[in-house]
Amino acid sequence: MPTPDDAPELRKPFGFLNAKWEELKARMQKGDEIWTFRSPPESWQDLAGRAGVALVRNNKMIDAIVTIMN
Repeated sequence: MPTPDDAPELRKPFGFLNAKWEELKARMQKGDEIWTFRSPPESWQDLAGRAGVALVRNNKMIDAIVTIMN
């Protein structure tokens, strides 16, 4: 597994997903929110779980970054 010394991008928020994080932040408008999400326990048991952060506007997801999956 790479370390921050091997891969400087690991020092940035979301590591290798940092570019996606920067894109998500750039899409934000006044009133938008960042929410965390996690699929239900059953999805993890079925090896289909997902978790991450989402850009939410007017209670609708605009974009998301999946940070964990199984």
